[in-house]
Amino acid sequence: MGKALAAPLLAGRGSVAPARIEQCKWHHATIEVAGDDMRAWLDGAPSGHLKSPGIAHETKSRFYFTVSGTGVLFDDVKISRPR
Repeated sequence: MGKALAAPLLAGRGSVAPARIEQCKWHHATIEVAGDDMRAWLDGAPSGHLKSPGIAHETKSRFYFTVSGTGVLFDDVKISRPR
């Protein structure tokens, strides 16, 4: 499927949150998924929110990071279920 065909299907299902990322410094990122809400924090401060019915879809079985640019390092990644 080409980008032109996919664009209408993806409308409203994404979010971009600008952030100041200092190079050569570690940052703490937290992502919480609750139902059809996804919230993000960077270094303890709220940095993004997305509400989309696709997040809570009963067959959704994957969560992954998308990286724009030349690269990124991830360290000590933990994924857990709510307690």
